[in-house]
Amino acid sequence: MSQADELEKLSQLKEKGVLSAEEFAAKKAEILNTSSPKAKRSRRLFWAIPLLIIGTISLLNALGSLAGHPGTDSTVSPVNQVGPSIPLANSNSSKLQCDSATAKDTLQRAFDQSQFARSMNLSAILVNDVKEQSRDAKTDVLVCRATITLNTTRKAPVSYKMEQTADGKFLLTFEVLDDAESTSETPAAPSPARKEQATPASADFVASCVENSVEKYRKEVGEDVLVRADMLDEWESQCKNKFPR
Repeated sequence: MSQADELEKLSQLKEKGVLSAEEFAAKKAEILNTSSPKAKRSRRLFWAIPLLIIGTISLLNALGSLAGHPGTDSTVSPVNQVGPSIPLANSNSSKLQCDSATAKDTLQRAFDQSQFARSMNLSAILVNDVKEQSRDAKTDVLVCRATITLNTTRKAPVSYKMEQTADGKFLLTFEVLDDAESTSETPAAPSPARKEQATPASADFVASCVENSVEKYRKEVGEDVLVRADMLDEWESQCKNKFPR
């Protein structure tokens, strides 16, 4: 993946509200400051994480808590840890609720343990705006939607579903949604700045121009000198003005 692609994806994460301005500046500086093969491999691994993340975690013993069975531990164990099976005879999908404490707690744990959250140092602080999307009595699948408040004070809309497996355990699966899809059914007309950013030629030109500015600066002051985020912002602004329209 080229440096221009990485910068483009980084901008998308900032626009979606996943990254704060400080995190965006730090990641951009890291991309432009690092040129070793090892670092490039690390960046490729980082961007291999899709924006639409699917994390699955077992709702171990959750049915007992939701159904009110006494003596059942409702603590959720880590991902991939096998827990005791719950007999299908005791299941009742009508007792599963999107806004139950167990469901919201499990959603937070699933998000925190996902590869995406760990790689970005993100964690779920609060789950709210919970809505039930659908409930299938035949398959025992409950689909919900909610908003997760992150430790960066940003918010991430998510969709999650709870379903029962063949061996009687319940699973919760979540997906991080696109902000545009979660806030409006009709896409807003892109502004000139958004159009320019969406143009590959413009992104390639700006990335190449900024990289040249970094190389020129290092030749003047030394190869080991780190480039400040404000300098990168200034060069990026200058390079955008140089792009032929």
